[in-house]
Amino acid sequence: MQIPDVDYQETFAPVARPGSIRTVMAYCAENNLEIFQLDFIMAYVNGDLDEEIFMEQADHFIDQKHPNYVYKLQRSLYGLKQAGRQWFCKLDKKNLNLLV
Repeated sequence: MQIPDVDYQETFAPVARPGSIRTVMAYCAENNLEIFQLDFIMAYVNGDLDEEIFMEQADHFIDQKHPNYVYKLQRSLYGLKQAGRQWFCKLDKKNLNLLV
C-alpha cells in the first residue's frame, strides 16, 4: 500500500478531453489531413522512478532461501499511483529532445 507524500508525490498525467479530440478531428477532416494513432506497449513499466519503492515477493516467485526478502523496483510498475505520471514525464523528455 502506498502512502501519499511518503511513497509518491505527484500522480497527475495530462489526458486529452473528448472535445479537444473532436476539434482536432474536425480540423483534419476540413483540411483533408491524415490522422495517425499509436499505442505504447507496456508504457507504464518504462517510467523512471523518483522514489525508492520496495515490494513483497509475489506468491509464485518466492525465493525459498530468502522468503522474507523484498524487491526494490528499478522501474515503474502497473498499479503504482505515480506510474502514469512517470511515463508521461519520460515521454515528455524524449519529445523535448526531438525539438532541440
